[in-house]
Amino acid sequence: MGVPLVFVITANTGESVKISAENWLVAMGQSLVFFDADLGELSRWEIVSTGDGAVFIDDRIYGRSWSIDPAPERPPLRIVAATPAVEEEPLVEEDDAPEERSPLGAPPPMFAMPSSSFQVDSPEEPQAELEDEPTADLAEQLFDLSMEMAGLDPDEACKVALDILLERVTCEAASVLRGGLNDVAMRFVATHGPVAEALIGKSIPFGKGLVGLSFDRGMTLVVNDVRDDSRHLNRVDEQTGFVTRAVLTVPVVGSRGAFGVVQLINPSRPFSAGDVEVVEMVAQSLGEVLGGQG
Repeated sequence: MGVPLVFVITANTGESVKISAENWLVAMGQSLVFFDADLGELSRWEIVSTGDGAVFIDDRIYGRSWSIDPAPERPPLRIVAATPAVEEEPLVEEDDAPEERSPLGAPPPMFAMPSSSFQVDSPEEPQAELEDEPTADLAEQLFDLSMEMAGLDPDEACKVALDILLERVTCEAASVLRGGLNDVAMRFVATHGPVAEALIGKSIPFGKGLVGLSFDRGMTLVVNDVRDDSRHLNRVDEQTGFVTRAVLTVPVVGSRGAFGVVQLINPSRPFSAGDVEVVEMVAQSLGEVLGGQG
């Protein structure tokens, strides 16, 4: 296998997912569960690639299309925190029985078909998208705060990370959920918004909703309208009375594994690539702190 690359797959609805994969076709295959598509649709797709590595897929029968773009490379963050991993007793949600799930890090089924199987034409080079860049001082701020977060209780470190995010991305609500291999659910440990206090301590079982998909598959997910989206866990809205419209969900992953999920809800404007970059940087920093890996 080749070295994994990172691709951003965006649907014509504006929803997007970021995936690490060997090539664009494998990435598209892994994204099918998010876009509620099926491998059987492959035969009717019209596929066009460009010289810069981008790929465009058009399904005219169902009126759906996707663009697959290589994500720009970003230098890894230097995290200096070195706190031992904290072991906790498993959290059991009384009204949700534990579900069997695959081991953390096990990749979803992958396409075996190589990208060379397609004969494609090269259209004119598309106009580059205008995207917001995270502010230059974010990496420095995370570096400075990593030692502070390393000395905190894990839940308090999550609250610090969430505060950093809210300084840079405006949204109606946000949360950090913690969970790992020894847990049966992810627990709300840091929250912001109209029903923040009602969420603290509540749990979402693994594999449920967009947070479960993001955690289990290691995917960054952007959904612009969740109202009629079967992947959205409506139960939380029903219990709190809060109305979720759009979400950005990022797994909290460090070099020692995955530790939870960060989710931002109802932005003041559509989520941008710059917003995604900021949340991913903070989530990575938090993941390293929670994993105790410098």
